[in-house]
Amino acid sequence: MKRERRNNLPSLALGGALLVSVPSLASAQGVEVGVALNGTNLTYYPRPSAAECQADCAANPRCQGSTWIAAGTYKPSDAAMCYLLSVVTSKNQARGHISLVKAGAGRPRGPVTNPDDIDPTDFGNL
Repeated sequence: MKRERRNNLPSLALGGALLVSVPSLASAQGVEVGVALNGTNLTYYPRPSAAECQADCAANPRCQGSTWIAAGTYKPSDAAMCYLLSVVTSKNQARGHISLVKAGAGRPRGPVTNPDDIDPTDFGNL
């Protein structure tokens, strides 16, 4: 009798909820686990999964990035939340957070404040 070999695929789980298998996480380029985005919020609301939050951002032309916070991250009674951002200014480590900057979202435009940190897009701001 031939034995069937099964591959057990690793998965990402937070708070006991399966969020995504590792292969699908790897195919979603730019997903950052344990990272929160900072910037200008468009809106925020309860959302049960990071994938749904990211889909909401993808469908919104004003959205440049999303951060999903797992249920119970700060208080046991907190619902899972989705934050959509119109401008992403920075990132920081944050337990229970999953973030994605939308493909094509460039660096925030603004005045050149550090002459040692200039790229070609800065010349339009001078």
